[in-house]
Amino acid sequence: VCSSDLPKPSVAAFTVNGITSDYLTLTYTRRAGADDALVTPEVSSDLSTWTSGDPAGTVTVSRHLNGDGTETLTVRESQPIAARRFVRLKVLVP
Repeated sequence: VCSSDLPKPSVAAFTVNGITSDYLTLTYTRRAGADDALVTPEVSSDLSTWTSGDPAGTVTVSRHLNGDGTETLTVRESQPIAARRFVRLKVLVP
């Protein structure tokens, strides 16, 4: 695996409902249209309890088709950063 293929966490400013705040984000690349694995971004405040999906977890903010059979997605946490937070990708292969 090349380091450019690894998920990239960061903090970015987004304006939601007229208020600009910092949000935890995660950018990752996967095979476009892949149905052989379920990839789910998750967030946590304690590394024990993880949440996903809107409204409690993450919101997809961009999806870019790369032209090589992959797509790059960026998700942000649904709530602005208020304390220490963690993000991960959960991958399930049926």
